[in-house]
Amino acid sequence: MSPSLPPLNLLPPYPAKVLRGQGKQRIIDAEGRQYPSVSHILQRTKPRADRLALQAWRQRVGVHEAQRIATQASGRGVSLHTVLKNYLSHQPWSVSAKAEPYWQSIQAFLSRIESVRLVEGFVCHQTCGYAGRVDCVIECEGEPVLIDWKSAGKPKHPDYLRDTPLQLVAYWGALEHCYPELALSRCAIVVALPHQEAQIFWFSRSQYADLWQQWRQRLDEFWRLSRFNPNN
Repeated sequence: MSPSLPPLNLLPPYPAKVLRGQGKQRIIDAEGRQYPSVSHILQRTKPRADRLALQAWRQRVGVHEAQRIATQASGRGVSLHTVLKNYLSHQPWSVSAKAEPYWQSIQAFLSRIESVRLVEGFVCHQTCGYAGRVDCVIECEGEPVLIDWKSAGKPKHPDYLRDTPLQLVAYWGALEHCYPELALSRCAIVVALPHQEAQIFWFSRSQYADLWQQWRQRLDEFWRLSRFNPNN
């Protein structure tokens, strides 16, 4: 059984669309300006240690098994995101068999949502030159909260969140740029787990400055490495 649908109090959408090609993922706004996506920037600047760890894991489990695990994780993630998007948008929704354990995992968190402000909405930081698409912004305990949905086969240690906190803080900065009236004070990574309640990793305003500095370093590195030209 799912909690009752939270009311909608949606922010005006930022009109944009995704363009993919030539190894790049770009977001183009209504005026034709192109920006690299947050996910592309983080992938392009992934630390060497993380790349080596992924490579070692693939060698340890074997190429075919690594591909099977990655495909399975991607499939359940897409399924969960689809039902969440439709549910939070008050659109017709249904839960697939592969998503059901993860859907049940987040029911307690869904019951805390007081209203929905944004669902898979584009955001853009024109000053810093990047854009992205957030999973959702909700009202929880009387304040707006930025949420990123994840799924995992077992509980995650904070060290294994990898770049997700930087992704969130990049979205946070872009949200404030697009919607200065929103006044976010925290965000959360919600990790759905099979047959147990979801993990929630909270990040507060007091953690923002350090994470933002790390994100800006990655963004600066991206511009040094990349030939991406937002005006082409």
